[in-house]
Amino acid sequence: MLIFSVSLAESYLLFHTLVELFSIVITYALFIITWNARKTIQNQYLYFVGIAYLFVGFLDLLHTLTYKGMNIFTGAHFYANQFWIATRFLEVATLLVAFRFLNSRQRLHGDLILLIYACITAGIILSILHFKVFPACYIEGYGQTDFKIYGEYVIIAMLVVAVFILHRKREHFKGGTYHLLLASLIFTIISEFCFSLYISNYGLSNQIGHYAKLVSFFLIYKANVETGFTKPTQLLFDSLSRDEQKYRTLSENLPELIVRFNSDLQCIYVNRSFQSFVPDLPPLSQGQVFCDQLFPGPLYDTALRLLQEARQSGAKQESQLDLEIEGRAAHLLLTVIPETSADGREKSFLVIGYNITRQHAAHLELQELNKAKDKLFSIIAHDLKNPFTSILTTTELLSKSGLGMSAERLGSFLNIIHKSVRESHILLTNLLEWARMQTGALEAKPEKLSVHNLLLIARQTLESVALTKGITIMTEIDREALAYADEQMVQTILRNLLSNAIKFSPIGSQVLLKAETEGNFISISVIDRGMGIPPDVVEAILSNSQLVPATGTANELGTGLGLTLCKEMTEKNGGKLKIDSKTGKGSTFSFNIPIFSA
Repeated sequence: MLIFSVSLAESYLLFHTLVELFSIVITYALFIITWNARKTIQNQYLYFVGIAYLFVGFLDLLHTLTYKGMNIFTGAHFYANQFWIATRFLEVATLLVAFRFLNSRQRLHGDLILLIYACITAGIILSILHFKVFPACYIEGYGQTDFKIYGEYVIIAMLVVAVFILHRKREHFKGGTYHLLLASLIFTIISEFCFSLYISNYGLSNQIGHYAKLVSFFLIYKANVETGFTKPTQLLFDSLSRDEQKYRTLSENLPELIVRFNSDLQCIYVNRSFQSFVPDLPPLSQGQVFCDQLFPGPLYDTALRLLQEARQSGAKQESQLDLEIEGRAAHLLLTVIPETSADGREKSFLVIGYNITRQHAAHLELQELNKAKDKLFSIIAHDLKNPFTSILTTTELLSKSGLGMSAERLGSFLNIIHKSVRESHILLTNLLEWARMQTGALEAKPEKLSVHNLLLIARQTLESVALTKGITIMTEIDREALAYADEQMVQTILRNLLSNAIKFSPIGSQVLLKAETEGNFISISVIDRGMGIPPDVVEAILSNSQLVPATGTANELGTGLGLTLCKEMTEKNGGKLKIDSKTGKGSTFSFNIPIFSA
């Protein structure tokens, strides 16, 4: 301001030139900053204004060069006054039109704006300097023309409208931007009002008007610089800081194990899950070099191999490994992801460990279930086929020579058919019950049951089968014992256990059905003196790991499905199946069910 005051004291022309040049520098600086920050400026209003002010500054430069006394353009024409009013119309029109793009979702096309304003500027210059059709704005000895004065009033009115619109849309201008723009418009109004009053180009109102214009340009420059450069940069760093904190919080609370190394394999980040996964690890720190302390045991070998492969290939590497954590088996999926900076110079490696112990166990269980399913269907196909083959062969013989066959031979054929049908019936019944168990359609419906009646029904159902092998079924039953269980399920369990006992007992032996009270349960046992079961087979039956087919003492077929069904039905009723067996000495199959309490 001191420079302007000194220059004014020396020469008004010097003052005018310095003020205008300073304003022009501001407009060019405004354009340069806006253009270079166009990717970060979110406010379309300021983006549009920042580009347009390049041409406002250029016209102001012509205004300065054509000012009387500069002696660059000779003649009686006052070009400077014409350029002034034309520039101010362009400026205020820009400020108003810019509001049109304030809510625009599409990014403005900067090159198109430059082209349009270049055409408008060229038109203004040609109309003043070449065609000389622009209305006169100042006459020597007369002063400002009516066009110039009323033009200033129109500009002031347009600026007032701009102030009103700016106030209504102030929520679109964050922080101090709104106040800077408002102050800029007010100073522009003051400037135009002063320029509507002067008589001489060197008068006081002209001086005040130039000061107001200078302040106005500086304020709009400051608004664009803060919004387009300073604040976006700060907002960018603030956003990065928030994002870093957000992703760090996310990483720290993820169940996955996360470690990041730089190109020298120095640890630059490790999350809490890694420490908790291996509790005996010492505290990990950033900058720690990759070593067996950071990745103990098998983790070290696998991680080192994956890092080396990722470094050589530049591609993601994965491997699974088994661990033992605090005495428990664990399964880990280790992934190494190579990372490259935007300029391609810096490399880092992200190591992620996924604890897939549960998924791995589920996968193994699914494999075992699939094996059991395949075994089941192969057994069913084989065991269903044999009885029907036997029935078809026997009935074919009967159809051909049945009338001439002796009664004894006919009876033996009928026994074969009966045995085949019985075995097929038992197998199909068990299969249907097992299928219902697997689909969840079969649920226990407990009720009050007489244990004595249950055992008697089971004995009566299979007594004829036992007689064919000369086997006697004995019972030891507490007649008063009452149970609380699903009747159909208990009968199925008893039928399968008693059928197995008969199947694997030698001819002429005994099978004992026994029931006794044990605390809150009633234990029912089926005891035979048959072939017995090896310990590994007992374990397989109780763990449901596989079906164990076997052949009875009279070549009866067995799939092992009945015992699986017994175990699942016992558990459905809140009990447990037990097997006590010795090879060659017999077996005791016991299951308990809740006692009935009134």
